[in-house]
Amino acid sequence: MFEYKGLKIRFCKDVYEPDDDTFLLLENISAKKTDTVLEIGIGTGIVSLFLAKMAGTVTGVDINPAAVRLTCKNAKLNNITNVKIFESNLFEKIRGVFDIIVFNLPYVPTEETIDETIALAWDGGENGRKVTDRFLKQAIAHIKNNGRIVVVDSSLSKHKNTIDFFEKNGFRAKIIVEKKLFFETLFVIEGKHINRDN
Repeated sequence: MFEYKGLKIRFCKDVYEPDDDTFLLLENISAKKTDTVLEIGIGTGIVSLFLAKMAGTVTGVDINPAAVRLTCKNAKLNNITNVKIFESNLFEKIRGVFDIIVFNLPYVPTEETIDETIALAWDGGENGRKVTDRFLKQAIAHIKNNGRIVVVDSSLSKHKNTIDFFEKNGFRAKIIVEKKLFFETLFVIEGKHINRDN
């Protein structure tokens, strides 16, 4: 068992474990009691459960059924009840809009398809953006006025394309933080929806 800021987290072999990208996100994200939060790609549930301690409600989804089961166990382990966890391929089963949408993107460029469910957590396809571009196009339909989309992206996967997408679609984009690793630089990028009615 692993503990992070009072959260107890169990792991399992079929679910991506928290790494540098996860902790960079955790250290640079927050929510208010009035916020509704959606996390895509929950993994162990550490980000969703961390945000659930601050937010009103959190919805967490993953394409990997093992991640859904594990997050439900970790929610129960921590007595966190303001979360809804279920299986979904990106926004396939999502209804409604949210104040915050979070996704630690699968950004690692890969030359061939990896036939393991756990690989969906990091397999970004040939240019690292196989999932990212689909996610961004779908996410903008599920964000409230003045809401925020927060993602972890990488220099390996043309992170500037993410910034460009936000800026061309009614969001104010900024890099919240970056972290240089041996072979890449990680970025936490925020797109804040610009409510043009204000």
